[in-house]
Amino acid sequence: MNEKPKPLPFDDLTFPTDDNPDAALEEWQKKKIRRGLKAADEGRFASPDRIKVIVAKFVPNG
Repeated sequence: MNEKPKPLPFDDLTFPTDDNPDAALEEWQKKKIRRGLKAADEGRFASPDRIKVIVAKFVPNG
């Protein structure tokens, strides 16, 4: 039996559960994430030159 578990929904993986006492911080995080996702969906993510710099920083011989 090699059944794969069902993937969790995006919000369950990304956002803290309701036991977070700091609701203001959680709401700020959610807004930041949603804005970032919207920008990425619109193609406003990173320039090719910026990506090259990041890859060179973290990937040896990248």
